[in-house]
This record gives sequence, structure tokens and C-alpha cells, in this order.
Amino acid sequence: MDSQGDPSFTADQLRTILISIRVASALSLVGVIVIITTVCLSPRFRNPMHRLIFINAFYNIFDSAATFASRAGPEAGEASVLCRTQAFLNQMFPLADVLWSLVMAVDVYLIVFRRYDAQSLKKLEWKYVVAVTVLTFIPAFSFLFLRRGNGDRIYGDAVVWCTIPPSDPIIRIASYYIPIWLSISITLGLYFRIGLEIIKRRQALLSISNESVQLDDTVLPLTPVPLPQTAKTSQETKAGESDIEPASSSWASTPTKASHVIQSVTPLSTPTSTTPILPCPTPNSDSESTSQNRIHLQRTSSLSFRQYIIMPLLFALTLFSVWVPSTVNRIVPTIDSSFHSYPLLVLAGTSCSMRGFWNAIVFVLVGRGSRAHMRRAAEARHMGRSQSPV
Repeated sequence: MDSQGDPSFTADQLRTILISIRVASALSLVGVIVIITTVCLSPRFRNPMHRLIFINAFYNIFDSAATFASRAGPEAGEASVLCRTQAFLNQMFPLADVLWSLVMAVDVYLIVFRRYDAQSLKKLEWKYVVAVTVLTFIPAFSFLFLRRGNGDRIYGDAVVWCTIPPSDPIIRIASYYIPIWLSISITLGLYFRIGLEIIKRRQALLSISNESVQLDDTVLPLTPVPLPQTAKTSQETKAGESDIEPASSSWASTPTKASHVIQSVTPLSTPTSTTPILPCPTPNSDSESTSQNRIHLQRTSSLSFRQYIIMPLLFALTLFSVWVPSTVNRIVPTIDSSFHSYPLLVLAGTSCSMRGFWNAIVFVLVGRGSRAHMRRAAEARHMGRSQSPV
């Protein structure tokens, strides 16, 4: 294909494509910055799901850089370093974005069916990085050196940017669209399986639907604070320890043990005072104990179970808005070589340039839900303290 662009589109149309793609790419870069900054500055956004989004954000940087270049690659010539670099990035990182959505679904599956906790999921992250990078890097890098049967390079001008051109539909579909839609299908299949399990255990979930999944390993442990020497602390611990079932109920690996420790601080007039110090009475009713257990659970996570399910599911659904226009724009011309749709080309180029933006939108929306959840948990803790006997 001529490196100056498809002859069926005018110079003004190509300029419009360039502007729309660069605006979309700029929005994606802003979204990436929001994700990275938020995770770095806020410890409550460091649960397993947010960490995966954080890792994917660095992949989105290279993705957005490639799409931001847009027509600059083809205009530099198919043999130029810019065009070949852009094509390499366009081949590797969009596929990586889809694979990270699949990884999120795998994490949820492991929580529900394999009883993984935060530490177990964290140990898998480096394996995810290696797998996603290797699976996407090898074909993208190989295409830099491979040539077609006629001696031409595999990477070339695809009108909106450099990648595998429409003149090689089989290579493009086999190395790009088939892996992408296979990953999307597996992702949706996992969520379908998870959904069936949730429906099956609906009654158990109803009683804990507003509780938190203990997947936030960034919360400091509840340890006593050292007191000055001018005060004495008396602690009364209930004789038995009670099992707390986390929000994932039967899916949690082991029950969490928690003892109810009541502290009372009595200032002393002199260090040798022998005035007896009476500890606060411990609650006796099962309802109060259950209430305290739930408050404890809410302090250990920044994401509810529903939010942990909804976040990656929203990511999976946004894949459709990104990949349906692009796939149609590539498949239809393969079937009908005379087909050229300028609106579809603009839509495909713009949607593919907004991957980082959509990731940030989902991140922010679920993050707002997380903050509201933590606010309700704080109110519950406050009510629990105010209702405690003095």
C-alpha cells in the first residue's frame, strides 16, 4: 500500500483522522497518569485488583504513544524507524491490554473457586507480567524481521498508523484479532462460570453482600498503642476466640481468628497508686459479637465483594466498545475489497486509541464506590463504639 495513505480518502479526511486519534490518545495518557498517581499516593488502592490495573497502565503508556503518533509513521515511510517502531508497539500492547483483562478475570476465578487470598494473588503478579510480556513480545518482535512471500516487510501503512496492512488480512487476523477475541471469549466465559456459582450460593451471599472481601493487604494490623508510663492499661480478653468468615464465605481459605480486646486507660496520680482498675465489660450477646466481627472485616479491605466482581467485568465490557469497530473495519474489507467506510475508520481509530481512558474511567467509578464503602464502614465502626457499654 502507498505510504502516503489510502487513495480513497482525501487529505482533509486523513487530517481529521489524525486529529481525532491524537485527542483520544491524549485522553488515554491522562487516564494512565490518573491511575498511576492514585495508586502511588493512596494505600487503599493497592489491593490485588488495583495493582493489576496499575501494572497494565505502564503497558498503556506505550500503547498510547504509538497511537498518538498516528499518521506520522506512514508519512515517514514504511522502511523508516518510526513506522517500524510504531507497528511493533501497535502489535504488542493492544493485545497486552486484552490479556490483562483476562488476568483480572483469572484473579476473580481464583478467589471464588481456589480460595486465594491477597498474598497468594500477589505472588502470581510477576508470573502474569512475564506471561503477558512474552506472549505479546515474541510475535511483535519477529514481524520486524520477517518478510512476505514477495519480499515486502510484514509491517506497513494501515492508513491511520503503521501496523500489519490490509494487504495481509490473513496474517493480521491470525496474529491479532483471533488472539484478541479468544482472550475476550475466555474472559467472558470465566465470568459466566463465576456468575453461575454466585447464583447457586445466592442465599449465602445475601447475608454478606455488604461486607468486605479481605483482599487488602495494605491495612496496618490492629495492635495496641504504647501508653506513657503515667498510665496503666488493663486488657480483658474473652476466654474463647471466635471464627470470622470473610465476605467470600465458603470461598475463603481459612477463617480469620479475632479476639475481642477491651482496653481501659486510667490516669494515675502517682506511680505507686494501688487504686483498683476495673476493665470495661465485654459484650455478652451473640448479636454484638457478630456486629464487632463485621466491623473488623470492614476495616480490612477497601473493596467490597461486589465491587471486586464488578470492576474486571466492566473492563471486559469496555473491550467490546474498543474492538468491535476495529474488527468490523478489518473483516468487512477482507470480504468485500471495494468496501471503504470513512466514518467506520474514524470510529475504529478513535476507539482503539482510548484504551487507557476507558481503563481510567472504570478505575475511577469503582474507586468512588470503594470510598463510599469505606465511609459506611467508618460510620459503622463509630456506631459500634458509641453503643459499647462504658
